[in-house]
This record gives sequence, structure tokens and C-alpha cells, in this order.
Amino acid sequence: MACLVLVACGQSALGPADDGGGDASVDRPANEGGDAGVDRNVSAPDAAEEADTGGDAASCPVPCAGACCDGTCVDVFSDPNHCGSCTDRCAPTESCCSGTCRAAPSSPESCGVCSPVDCTRDGGDAGPAACCNGQCVDLSQPTSCGTACSTIAACTPGQSCCGGACVDEQTDLYNCGACNHACNNDPAACCQGSCTDLNDCNSCGTCGVQCAPGQRCCNGKPVPDDVANCGACGTVCTGATPACCSEACSDSTIDDRNCGGCSNACAPGQTCVNSVCTCVACGGTCTAVHTDPSNCGACGHSCQGGACVGGVCQPVVMLVDSPSGACVGAVAVDATSVYWGNYGGTVAKVPIGGGATTVLASGQPAPWALAVDATSVYWVSYGQSGAVMKVPIVGGTPVTLASGSNDQPSIAVNATTVSLSRPVFWSASSTSPTRSSM
Repeated sequence: MACLVLVACGQSALGPADDGGGDASVDRPANEGGDAGVDRNVSAPDAAEEADTGGDAASCPVPCAGACCDGTCVDVFSDPNHCGSCTDRCAPTESCCSGTCRAAPSSPESCGVCSPVDCTRDGGDAGPAACCNGQCVDLSQPTSCGTACSTIAACTPGQSCCGGACVDEQTDLYNCGACNHACNNDPAACCQGSCTDLNDCNSCGTCGVQCAPGQRCCNGKPVPDDVANCGACGTVCTGATPACCSEACSDSTIDDRNCGGCSNACAPGQTCVNSVCTCVACGGTCTAVHTDPSNCGACGHSCQGGACVGGVCQPVVMLVDSPSGACVGAVAVDATSVYWGNYGGTVAKVPIGGGATTVLASGQPAPWALAVDATSVYWVSYGQSGAVMKVPIVGGTPVTLASGSNDQPSIAVNATTVSLSRPVFWSASSTSPTRSSM
């Protein structure tokens, strides 16, 4: 009498394991005419029925949740060595997804074999994303720094990933302190994550190299603060006995503050003469003629409102901007006032000691050359009408003395005439000197 035997993993057999004389241990080709990437549509019961073609069913656990392949219970829906059946093996670069062999996609928008994800949304918020071996990779991280899967490298400790390259933000000139933070100083360096001017005495030429006391950093080198670089690189001191005192040039033969040497100051009222503090008496009082604006360089020599430096009167600004703001073309002076004409067409004057401006004439074609006498101011209109003009010294209506003589660069008043009219002379660049009477 034949007995019906129930075998584990859902298989059934009648009598001996192989009634047909075949060899149950022979494997099928990995894919009999099929494509590993094509879904075989194998259901779990079918796979279980197909799984064991002659193995030892008794060696599989009872019950077997998968298929019994050569006595081993396997999951043919995920096992790449038994994908879909006991005899179907996936290629080394493939995975088994629901019983089908599939290659891993490389697109970052669909990364992963069995459950693809969008790396650009799920894994790449912090930087550029790539799909490498079915896994989302952030290429901007120090642990996976690169521009593509083939260039990924792990940065050494202390480095950052900037633009797909490992850099040291403490020293990198183009990623100093942060990615893409370039140093623009010239010369420049990245010192401890900060852009540093290498002409600075705290990092002179090289990060951390400091100037010694009394030095300055010039062209990346520490140099003494001396007569060749006094107060600034390239500032050269001149004079009979040049010296650099407190970052300022000094001539120790005449400098009352550094007489004969730096910091050797003369007493109030004394003057440094040939490196010796001396009393120069003006009106019976010791006077510092190197600095006294009323006795500048000599007793009684007034600077008329200007400063006295080294015994020399300094210029005094009488007017910051002339009327109409145009360039001044000519200047003349008498005992009380300074006169000028500018390209804006204005002839004006200001008191010699400074004060309010008085416009004598306006709307004149480029008054260039200028002369003055006791009653009038005279000028030449440069390059336009060629006119020789005058106006009363107190202002009034301009009068034309001559015209048609172009490019007249100068004018003078002859004070020796016997006639009531005062002759005026001017010269022209292309003609002989010309004379006209008032």
C-alpha cells in the first residue's frame, strides 16, 4: 500500500524522493533564456513548489517560510543567489528585488535598487548629491568629499570639503575660515582662518612673524624705523643731519624738539642752532625763531596768519573754492588784496589776510593773464575772443581795450607813462608784443 508523505516547505512527494531516476542536485542555468532584470512573476507557493528539484526535504525546517533549496530554507524574493527560484543567481552588480534581479541605478533622482529614493531631496540638502552603489551620498561632507562617485575621498581630520576638494580652512588662501572665502590682500595669507596682510607687523612676510620693537614691516620684511622708512615704508628723511624721531623726520641741527638728537627738546623760548639750544633775543626776549609765527626765521618776520615750521612760513589757504568752482587761471597781488581769474569767467579778489570774496566781473570768456594797478584790474581772454579787458579795482562794468589778438598768455601794466591814460602791454604766442592805451 502506498503512503502519502507530506514534506516540509509545502512540497509533496510519492514514495522515494526521485521516482524518475533523475539527479535532484543538478542546478539549472542561472537564467534559462531570460533577463535577470525581468520580473519572473514568481509567487511564493510557485517558488516553493519549484525550489527543491531533488534536495533533502527533511533537512529544511518545518514549516519553511521560503523555499527549500538543497536542504536550505531560502527567501527567493530577496536572496541574490536564489532570486525567484533555487537555480536563478543574480550578477555580482545586481540585487534581488521581489524575486527579480535588478541592477543598481546611478541617477541621484532615483537612487536604490528595490526602493529608489530621490537623493536631491532626501539626502542632499547639505550639498551636492550623488547615487553611489545604490546609496545617496552627500559629496560636500569631509567623509565623502568629491565631485562624482569615482572621486570620493575622506578628508583628513581638520580639513573641510570645499567644491569637492579637501582643504584646510586655517591656511587655504581661497577658502580661508570658510569655503569660497578668498583673501584679496597683496601680499596676503590665510593665518589661522583669517585673511592677513603680510605687510603687517604681526605677520610680516609669513604668518606669525612679528616685527621687533622699533621696526616696521615693508614689502614683507621687518626693517628699522629709520631715516629710510620713517613713519611709513619708503619715507626718506632729508636735511643736514637727518634723523627719524618718534616716526617723524627731523633735522637735529635745527629741530627745537630734537636738538642734537631725538627727544632732546630745547627750553621754551630757546632755538636749536647747529644742534645746540640757544637764546635768540627778539626785543630782549628769548624767542624760538624756528616756530614763532611773529618772528619766523628772524626777529620781526611775520607769517601773517600762517604757521612757522623750521624757521619758514607756511602757506595760508585764502580760498578753498573760487566762484563758480572753476580752475584758477591767473593771480595778481597788490598791497591789500589777491586777485584771480578762473575758467568759469569770473574775476575776483580776496583780502590778503583772508576774508570774504568780492566778484569784480563775471561772464568773461576764460580770463587768463591778469595784472593790477592802483585803479583797475586787467586781463586777457584766453583762446576765445582774444580781448584785452579791464574793470575798476572796486568792481563795475568791464571795458574792452583791444580784441582779435588770440592766444595772449600774459599782460603787464606800464607805470611810467606821462599821459593820463595808462598803456597796457601784452604778448601773444604767435605775434610780436602789442601795445594799447586805456
